[in-house]
Amino acid sequence: MKAAAPIITDIADARVTVIRPLQVGDLGFIFTTHGIMLGRVIGMAAKSSGKYGSHCPVTETSNIAAVSNITVQLFQNHIARKFLSVCDATLSFHTKYFHVISSLQFLCLADTRVPTSSGLDAASFELSPEDMVRFRTLRQGQNALSAAMKLSKKKGALKDLVEDSEE
Repeated sequence: MKAAAPIITDIADARVTVIRPLQVGDLGFIFTTHGIMLGRVIGMAAKSSGKYGSHCPVTETSNIAAVSNITVQLFQNHIARKFLSVCDATLSFHTKYFHVISSLQFLCLADTRVPTSSGLDAASFELSPEDMVRFRTLRQGQNALSAAMKLSKKKGALKDLVEDSEE
């Protein structure tokens, strides 16, 4: 295998299932150029059916691959299990960090829920101990994830991955 990603069982389907669909407001671990971060889903779009289907907003999905892009508010790990809404990328402006990502960059769903009262105004919050273990594992495997992301953008990458898995 060319890129051995960590916790492949969790990131293969991003822990998104029919029983636990990805919904607006959910937290998940996101692959960014600034490293692995925590993201709160604030919007999603999926391509409608048909040859010339347009991208339409959706509020939930049971298949991460069905979503064409996801709008997230990013949070950066500060200390221990605490995550802050002002990240290094936006620190000089003292603003929150929002990003539109592909479904491939959404690594896996977190179990932690953002309190509904705080919503987008949340400046910080803490992850559950189980999610923190997942975050640390993903962060340790960041180089492998980066290699996998680069490989996924290469022409014929899917063919190479299938050939490697068959060997």
